Amino acid sequence: MTARHSSPIVTHRRQSQAEREKRQHHSDVRKFKQWCTENQVAYYTFKDAPPDSICALSMDDYSINVRRSLLDEDHESYFLHEEYYEEWEEQNIGIS
Repeated sequence: MTARHSSPIVTHRRQSQAEREKRQHHSDVRKFKQWCTENQVAYYTFKDAPPDSICALSMDDYSINVRRSLLDEDHESYFLHEEYYEEWEEQNIGIS
């Protein structure tokens, strides 16, 4: 008698738009952190960002290029000091 090998059932489902956006954002976050490390630039999360820092990356497009002091909610946002924001923006247009 031979043993039967059952293969796992693989189900494929389509990712929702929200899931794709979240995956892309997390990919962008990795690139952002790598850029910051390579350029020795400090970055901040929503919680620890100084009020005058600028949002460089966020799940909410309307938060990008806005000072932390003007934002009420965290949308998985990352911030840079103003002096580094322009350099980040120039080098990473269309990061997603």
